[in-house]
Amino acid sequence: MVLTSVIIVLYWRSKGLKLLKGLRETEKKHIRIETVPTRTPNPHATSKVYQCGNVIEVQTVERPCKNLSNFRRYNKDLCIDLRTGEVIEYNHSTKRNENHHGLYKTFANLRRIINLNFRGGWSEIFLTLTYKTAMTDTVQLYEDYRKFWKKLKRFYPALIYVAIAEPQHYGTWHLHVLLRNSDFKHLFIPKEQLTELWPHGFSHVQRLVNIDNLGAYFTAHLTDISLFERDDCEEPPPKKILKGARMAHYPAKFRLYRCSKGIARPVPQSMTYSQAQRLVGSLAPCYESTKVIQQQQDDGTVQEVNSINYQQYNKIRNNNN
Repeated sequence: MVLTSVIIVLYWRSKGLKLLKGLRETEKKHIRIETVPTRTPNPHATSKVYQCGNVIEVQTVERPCKNLSNFRRYNKDLCIDLRTGEVIEYNHSTKRNENHHGLYKTFANLRRIINLNFRGGWSEIFLTLTYKTAMTDTVQLYEDYRKFWKKLKRFYPALIYVAIAEPQHYGTWHLHVLLRNSDFKHLFIPKEQLTELWPHGFSHVQRLVNIDNLGAYFTAHLTDISLFERDDCEEPPPKKILKGARMAHYPAKFRLYRCSKGIARPVPQSMTYSQAQRLVGSLAPCYESTKVIQQQQDDGTVQEVNSINYQQYNKIRNNNN
């Protein structure tokens, strides 16, 4: 099977990838995704459920997506349609914001990791690590953090972290770090000690209280941008926010965040929509949306191919109502 696939690749590559790429771009124009008024999914539709702290996410696909099994990835540039033997070339972007689906998927996973591991208690703190001079080297950025973490861990062996790199609108970078004692004991790091361990610039310490969705709080900040943000100041300046503007500053294939050992990863549960509703019980969704996937036919008519419903529940908000 592997040898056959290689022969197919060589044959179709000789026919010209540009033609196949052009066909694929033509087909893509017939597919569109639109947000519509929310719909109640079919009780038997398949739901993917994430339980992360006090936040429960339910994503329901109305119809099974079986056609993806017809494609096999050959390398970083090519995949093969097993039904026809056609080779399809990937479009590679140079900016993460040119691939919105991949970027939002990364943020969604980060949001779940934060909600699963952090609650804003006394065993946690939030650090912002900045530079006195412009930091534009992302490799050096993470190397500086690695050294910082190694020294910090000697003093606080029970610590675990999620470190997030954030770009500024003028091309520099700094780090946001969520820290927690894995034994849930009270965490306090003196300011003087942080200054010594992080000699590159400023370190700002913050307690996160009265926030019932820490994951959403952080990922919203990571996509928006402040017109007045600066790295060369110890306290965060006042902000005027441009929604989504930070997206343009994430390079392709860059690891936006890193996690230490001990950070739990979200694992989705697969069930029917009716089972998901029994799981959330009397909770009301604090957010819900429905998107439909439509395909334009050759005669100009539009056919709905599938629909995806997303619901988010928050135990704390419902209990406070």
